[in-house]
Amino acid sequence: MSGATLYVDVVETNPPLVFYEMIGLTFGTLTREAYMLGVCAVILVTFGWLLARAGRLQAVAGLLAMTVGAGLDFGQRDHIVVAFILPFLVLEGQSRKGEAAVGFWAFLGVGLKPHFILIPACAMIATAIQERSFGPLFSWRARSLAVSLIAYAGFVAAIHPAYLQEIVPLGLFVYWAYGQAYFESLRPLVLTILGLYALARGLVDGRPLLVRLSGALFGALAAFYLQGKNWPYHQVPAQSLILLILILIFFADKRIGRSACAILVSVCGLFGVAAYAAGGERQAYVPGDARSILFLSPHVWAAYPISLDRRLKQVSRYPALWPLPGAWSTYKDAKRSPADRNRAKAILMQTRRNILTDIRIGKPDYIYEDVRRRKPYFRAPFNYSGFLGNGLANYRPIGRHGMWLVYVRTDRPRSNAKAN
Repeated sequence: MSGATLYVDVVETNPPLVFYEMIGLTFGTLTREAYMLGVCAVILVTFGWLLARAGRLQAVAGLLAMTVGAGLDFGQRDHIVVAFILPFLVLEGQSRKGEAAVGFWAFLGVGLKPHFILIPACAMIATAIQERSFGPLFSWRARSLAVSLIAYAGFVAAIHPAYLQEIVPLGLFVYWAYGQAYFESLRPLVLTILGLYALARGLVDGRPLLVRLSGALFGALAAFYLQGKNWPYHQVPAQSLILLILILIFFADKRIGRSACAILVSVCGLFGVAAYAAGGERQAYVPGDARSILFLSPHVWAAYPISLDRRLKQVSRYPALWPLPGAWSTYKDAKRSPADRNRAKAILMQTRRNILTDIRIGKPDYIYEDVRRRKPYFRAPFNYSGFLGNGLANYRPIGRHGMWLVYVRTDRPRSNAKAN
């Protein structure tokens, strides 16, 4: 928004639609408060759409799926896709214009991640199998979604070629480092068991809506496992669809009155407020006189939302130093091929140059170095200050705060401000 070139001056792994939607959902302000309002606006549009076209039960069930189903991951991309795709999955008997609108609305969610295409694709395949026809695969909603995705791919190739030429190959090479074992905790196991139960119940029920939702749930579970990270928010589409399917099954013959509907809407609103409260700064450790900052860490939560909430300039082109764990681990792994290790070394050197350039040009007031001996995602010991060499020569350490060693720029006047 300030003239930087995406994927050159801002080196990120997410597709372009994520950034355009962040601008739209925050009404151009890029504040957490505006973003939460924008997400709630999307939820309300979908809720109103379902209420007008599908009925009260489907609308309330959808609202619960879009709010309670998200838990405290409210506002994540994996949550937003649920809000955008529900009309595609739930509404039936639309006009041609209605079908096209449903498809485009779904695109605004599906386009956020390549894995999300599995959700509507599996839903349409399930419907095609049930109807013994290829018709659902070529419905107007499916055409609208497909055309939107194709147009978006062309837009990315034309406007953001660096994403396809540089970011995608780099991500495919280094992003494996963020993978985690699936069943080290119970949550993925519970999700899978409940998912298979809801999927089976939906298919046995046989109603077209539940068959379609069961197909979508299969796609959501597949997307969770294909992403390979076992991060909690990756489970949101599946857990939201599980909740939606089970509500529609167990309350199939129940009528929801207006009073009950109003109560449930209020409960959903409380979940949004709780998610907003839980989404604040994880740590308050920035000196009061800070105006600019840089974090030496692969964790996005280190720099955001604290830098935005406190109006700090985050001088690094990397929202998080995401190339380092995979590149360093590959470079230090003697079992990897010489070609892979050489490529990893080149990535490390390029990343180092970029960090040093950002420090030299951006001149952050404070730098925070993750000095933990064992760092998540790194398969070999790693030290940021050693990696940067004399890159921190113009900074002096002023103290340790948890995992961070805090540096201040040496030409700044001494301040009594503390990292608090």
